[in-house]
Amino acid sequence: MTLGISSNTRLVSLAVVDNDALVDTFTQLHKDRWSDDKAQTIVAAIGASISSYSISKVVIAIPHRYHQTQAHQSLMAAVCHFFVVRNIPIITASPTDIAALCTEGKVKSNTALMELLVERFPELRTFHQRELRNKNKYYYKLFEAVAVACMAEQLLV
Repeated sequence: MTLGISSNTRLVSLAVVDNDALVDTFTQLHKDRWSDDKAQTIVAAIGASISSYSISKVVIAIPHRYHQTQAHQSLMAAVCHFFVVRNIPIITASPTDIAALCTEGKVKSNTALMELLVERFPELRTFHQRELRNKNKYYYKLFEAVAVACMAEQLLV
């Protein structure tokens, strides 16, 4: 099983993919101000949400360097430490890697990626429809987590 993670300091999205199936998804909003305690709360939430799965590798979506605050880097270090201690390999995926998943001939956009994933996993259609209605983007991180997990499982090639 592969765990895909897409996170910032407020929103954490996880996707568990096994072979051809999307096993589970999880999104959680953390509104508190940034602190080391918040990082530990996020890491604990990740640990609790995957405790019933035997994860063999983790793929983390990493934003462009200019989008990474010191708080985000601290959070990613804590998340990586969590998996390193458990001997679970970590792979990172850049925005360029994620954009490469979009079909040839289509504009490489967030919407195109979401549509590609909805075709592959119809159970994501509800989240896609909600995301299109939302003023503030909430579910895109979920789609990003699914995309990086699928990328590692080579499901979208």
